[in-house]
Amino acid sequence: MEELYHRPDGRYFFNMSDYITLDSPNVPILRHGENDTIPYGVFIKSPVEADTLPDSELASFKSRDMYLPNFSIREVEGIFSRDVVLKNLRSEGADLPGSCLLMKADVKTYLSGSNQVIATKQASQNFKFDPNNEYRHHIAANSELHYVHVSYAPEYLDSFLPQNEPWADWVREKIAKKERVFGKEYQPLSLAQLRAIQTLTDCPLVGSLGVMMVETSVIQIILLQLHSLFAEEYRLIDKTQSPRRDQDLVHTVKQYLRNNYLEDHSIAGLARQFATNSNKLMLVFKTVEGKSIFEYISDLRMQHAVHLLHDKDVKVSHVARTLGYKNPNHFSTAFKRIYGVVPTEFRYKPTY
Repeated sequence: MEELYHRPDGRYFFNMSDYITLDSPNVPILRHGENDTIPYGVFIKSPVEADTLPDSELASFKSRDMYLPNFSIREVEGIFSRDVVLKNLRSEGADLPGSCLLMKADVKTYLSGSNQVIATKQASQNFKFDPNNEYRHHIAANSELHYVHVSYAPEYLDSFLPQNEPWADWVREKIAKKERVFGKEYQPLSLAQLRAIQTLTDCPLVGSLGVMMVETSVIQIILLQLHSLFAEEYRLIDKTQSPRRDQDLVHTVKQYLRNNYLEDHSIAGLARQFATNSNKLMLVFKTVEGKSIFEYISDLRMQHAVHLLHDKDVKVSHVARTLGYKNPNHFSTAFKRIYGVVPTEFRYKPTY
C-alpha cells in the first residue's frame, strides 16, 4: 500500500511498507537578485527535516543548504529505521552536474534503463549528471548517513575542463547533449578533499573572506574529483588498449575484492576462483588497473581505515588489527605513506 505524504513546503514523498522514498532534489543555483531573502555563503536550514516526516520515530534527519553564485551545497545527516530510497521526485535541478561526497553509509545507485549499479562506499565520492532524473539512491535501514552534495552550473564546470584532452571533451559533449554522466565506480576521498569538506561544513571565516574560502574548497574538490574519476581512468584505458575480456576479468575481480578486502587472499586462490592462471591474472590486472592486486587490496583497506578513524573512540591499534596488521606501528607507517600523516593526526569529524 503506497501512501503519499506532503511536506510543509509543498513537496512530497512516498511511504511504502518496505521502504521510505524521500524527495531529494538538487539544490538550485540562485543568481544574484533572484531571491534577495536568501543569504549567500552561509548555511541555512533546508526544508527536508525530521519534523516533516509523518512519524518522528521514523528518522533522525538534519539538512542544511548554502547558496553561492555558481554552485550550491547541501549537507545531510540522518538515521532511518527502514530502508530508504532518495530520489528527485520533481526533477528539481536535474540539469545540474554535481559532486556526491559520502562521509558515512554505503549507498547503491540504480539507473533506470540500465543494469548498472554504482556502489558508493563510506568516505568516497562520485560525479552525477542525470538530466533525465533516472537515478535512485538506496540506503540500508539503520545506516548512519552523512553526505555533502555540491551542485554547480554547467558553465562553471566547463571552466575547469581543460581544452584538447579527450576525457574533458567527452564530459563536455555529454553535458552539452544532456546525456547521463556518472563515475564508473566510487573513488575514495583524498586527504585534501576531506580537509576541503571540513572547511565547507565548518568554515572558520565569515563574510566575503568566508565566501572565498568556501569557493576555494569547492574548486579543490571538483578538480581532484575530475582527475580521479575521469582523467586518470581515461589515461589507463587509453594506455592499455586491453582486450575486452581482460577488462571484464579485472572488473569482476575488483567487484569481488571490494566486498572481501579484509579477507586473506593469494594470487593462486584468486586465479582458481576466476578460472585463470596466476601469471596471467597478475599481468592483466597490473596492465588494466595500473597497480598490482595487492596494491589494490591495500588501497581498499586504507579506505576502510579512514572510515574507522572518523570515530575518535576507536583506537588506532583496533584499526590496525582490523586491517590485519599485528604491529600498529607498521600500520601507521603504511598509512602515512599514502596519506602523508599518521592515523592519530588524520582524525576527522565534521562539525555540524
